[in-house]
Parts: sequence; structure tokens; C-alpha cells
Amino acid sequence: MRAAVYRRFGGPEVVAPQEVPTPEPTGDQVLVRVLAASVSTSDAAARAGSPWTARLAFGPFRPRVKVLGSDFAGRVAQVGPDARRFAVGDLVFGATNAAMGAHAQYLAVSEAGPVEPMPEGIDPGRAAALVDATAMSFLRETANLQSGQRLLGQPPGPLLDFVAKGYPTDCPWCIATRPAVTISVSRSAEVRGG
Repeated sequence: MRAAVYRRFGGPEVVAPQEVPTPEPTGDQVLVRVLAASVSTSDAAARAGSPWTARLAFGPFRPRVKVLGSDFAGRVAQVGPDARRFAVGDLVFGATNAAMGAHAQYLAVSEAGPVEPMPEGIDPGRAAALVDATAMSFLRETANLQSGQRLLGQPPGPLLDFVAKGYPTDCPWCIATRPAVTISVSRSAEVRGG
């Protein structure tokens, strides 16, 4: 497979496309054919090795991780033997966080990590750019958000609407920006003023 690889810290010129082995999913991992990935400030910091604190995570002298990219959207191409949440063909989006690796044709990620089904009606480019699977996983696993519960979040906007679309229509969220305005979010946003 092709991937954008870097082997030393520096500017954008240190990244080059190269052939690398395609990962094999093991355990609860899914192999995602990456359709879109973002280039974020964390990618720039990891690539540059700057600020110096980035080297604590990515290597003191040379990069530990050779392929950047933490936010992605794609289609499940293969599943590991213990994977149960996703099936081949499912559209997903997520974040690899410090593990990086999304600037490649394929990416193996644990389905228990911050990876979620891509909401209907969202194209992969937008999903990768607005990804907040970490928040969705937190709401699902840690906060145990259930149908009928309400969540207060601020400020509303495309990201919250996008995250809300990943939840069933019977799970309303209440997002308030100021006392006079309430936005009730499920699969579509409804603005009510008062």
C-alpha cells in the first residue's frame, strides 16, 4: 500500500509517498480502507518535532511513528477474529490519536477505540475533517448516554450536529447557547427560540 512516510523531523518536505506493508487486523481490530484523512496541528507538531514537548510523544531524535494522520474516514475492508461491532463494507470514521497512521491507504484500528459508524448523509471528507469519534466513544462508553437522557453542550454548530447524527433518533440532546435559545438535536437539528 502507499503511505505518506517521514523518517526525520522537519518541514513538509520530509514527508514522501512510499510503499509500506498493508497491516493485518488482529484481535478486535478492523482494517479500514482510508477514504479521507485530515492534516491537523498534531500532525504538524509530530512532523516538525516542535514544540519540544512533541518529541516526548513522537521520539526524542527521530520519529517513532513513520506515518502521520490521526483523523480518518473510510470503509471496513477486513475484520480481525474478535471484531464484533463492524462488518466488511461498513463506513466508519475515527481517530488514532498518538498512534497516527491515517495518511495511508489502509489502517488497522481497534473497534473498541475511538472509531464509530459514519452518520448517513456525511461524505468521508467532511467526516475526517470534523471527526470527533473520541467524543462519541466517550459518550457511548464512559458517560453511558442512554435514550431519553439529555446532554448540555456548548457551542452548537456543525461539529455537535455531526456527532449527534451518530446517535439514534430516539436519543435527543439538548444543547443550549444562552437561556433564550435551545437546540434539540437528534438526526437533524431543530432550533427553538424563547
